[in-house]
Amino acid sequence: MHNNNIGWATWPHKKIKSIAGPLSATLSPLYQTLLNYWNGSGSRPTATYAQGALMAQANALKLEMCTYNKDYVYALLKQPFTTTSIPFAENLIPGTIYAPNYDMGKQGVAYSDVAYQNTNNGTAYNSGYNYRNDGVDIEQCSDFSSNGYDVGWIENNEWLAYTVQVQTSGVYSAAFNVAAQSAGGQIFVLVDGQGLSMVNIPATGGWQNWQNVILQNINLTAGTHKLTLRFYNGSFNLSNIDFTLISTDIEDETQLPVEFALSQNHPNPFNPSTIVKYSLPVDGFVNISVYNNLGEKVSVLVDGEVSAGEYSVSFDAGNLPSGVYFCRMESGNFISSRKMLLLK
Repeated sequence: MHNNNIGWATWPHKKIKSIAGPLSATLSPLYQTLLNYWNGSGSRPTATYAQGALMAQANALKLEMCTYNKDYVYALLKQPFTTTSIPFAENLIPGTIYAPNYDMGKQGVAYSDVAYQNTNNGTAYNSGYNYRNDGVDIEQCSDFSSNGYDVGWIENNEWLAYTVQVQTSGVYSAAFNVAAQSAGGQIFVLVDGQGLSMVNIPATGGWQNWQNVILQNINLTAGTHKLTLRFYNGSFNLSNIDFTLISTDIEDETQLPVEFALSQNHPNPFNPSTIVKYSLPVDGFVNISVYNNLGEKVSVLVDGEVSAGEYSVSFDAGNLPSGVYFCRMESGNFISSRKMLLLK
């Protein structure tokens, strides 16, 4: 109809407590009492109470009282006809970026989710069904530092993209607020397609037991950037990422390393985390992985395109037994390994 200039309409205009419509109204607790009676789970109210409840809900349906579901409208009018994404919220750095405030756009453009559409196979395309109406799984959140929601049911190889506005050039730290029943989740952080570091998710003791995981030494320049979070390993929830400006002193970008290097981790021996530093004289694809004494890969610290420069990445071995491990870096023809000793 759009391509042939034929008019169409979405129906209805307003719904009560719904993300599947242009406007959503709050459900009045008085009206809920009527619903309870009508479905047989509540006592019969008086006529006066019923009239008051209906008028209270009618008042909540006023346009100025409703929530505008802008992502729903964007999906109808713009999203089918573009391969780009636009911001859902003003994500300012320094500041807090709420996990559900990823960009608006198609699957594979603004986000990637394993189950993102209805295929008549009985698989729900949107677990939680809160806050936004697309393939990302969003649930209500008890974390006081959230916006009331978190991205949950995270699965391997899913990702989210955020348009962010960096207010001040400098060195930042980022606190990832996560919750997980068990350790093993991993977030690979990229800015403008350039890999920064891997964030390893610990066990926090429950899906709503929240804990910060800190990523240090993030160099950001003022301006608009695309922040991408790739979930190499899932099984955790993400509430928000809080960026803090540590220093406005950024090293001269013209002073690049003259050679590839993988430094010895520090401290070594370590328990349970350690820092691995590496450097690149040119832009390129980098993979840094950790192997056990049997040659089995136990963690991926970096896996993606990285700009020339010096970097550090944290390795958390909280879920691994004591022993000898090997950190191996590959970039182009460069290959280097370092032995690491975990003592618990």
